[in-house]
Amino acid sequence: GTHTPTADINLRDKVRLIGAGIDVTYIDFTSTNSSILATSISNFSVSGFTIKNSADATSAIYILMSNTFFVSEIKSTANTGSGFRIERCQNFRVENCFAYLNVASTSCHGFYFIANSIAAGAADLPISIIWSNCVAQRNGGSGFRFEHNVSGTGHNGPFTVENCYAHENTLDGFTIVGGTTSTFVPLIINCKSYLNVDTAGVAGAAGSGTGDGFNCSMIESKFVLCESLSNGGSDLVNTLTDGVYVENTGVTLTAKAWNGNVGGIVGLMCNNLLTVTGSITVVGGQHN
Repeated sequence: GTHTPTADINLRDKVRLIGAGIDVTYIDFTSTNSSILATSISNFSVSGFTIKNSADATSAIYILMSNTFFVSEIKSTANTGSGFRIERCQNFRVENCFAYLNVASTSCHGFYFIANSIAAGAADLPISIIWSNCVAQRNGGSGFRFEHNVSGTGHNGPFTVENCYAHENTLDGFTIVGGTTSTFVPLIINCKSYLNVDTAGVAGAAGSGTGDGFNCSMIESKFVLCESLSNGGSDLVNTLTDGVYVENTGVTLTAKAWNGNVGGIVGLMCNNLLTVTGSITVVGGQHN
């Protein structure tokens, strides 16, 4: 059925909010300034419903400074803010979720994750962050935006994005923002980014956008078996036709030290065409 709350839904520790399915249970905020909120809690889950028409400018689902939670089979659509926003959290998994038509502005990302500092009091917990089998389509900002404020204490470990799909978003399919000193290490596996060219209609005529397939400014980001095609991005992206844009100006990559058996080299594997607009310099020490 359809539920029409008139205020925020505030989650609590060890609580599960479960619907009967994406196409069965609807939470309709009817354009009120309300959303689903989780702040400084742990051991909870949300699953099995569609959330729509939230006028909250931040996000329809906003999880802040929390840990150890599971978000699955949620559709977030027609909201004023981002479809999903998770900030300063750790030890969570988001899977089989869909962010669609959140187009109020170019700040409306399908999935928005801000690392910054971890949840208060949780520094000793192991970090496990997984985004899996999620789809972002026709959102006003990027399909997926992962961001690390390097001035914060930050995450000291990797996170994984696997089997995710970004299609027809106004900005990038995947935006990964950080820096050369970040401890935020993304592993992007089997993700696809197509037609991110402003078809959402937020900023100009359809097809006029400049979204890249993958726009990355994070050192040590790893892309495995990813695909991207027909995005609106820069000349570099269009020339390569694969939509992968990596901006790591001035970054130094250091090989694992030679230990007598392994190490000592920096390797690059490219399938099809590699275009370098700058320079690649390899400086090594003496060797026998």
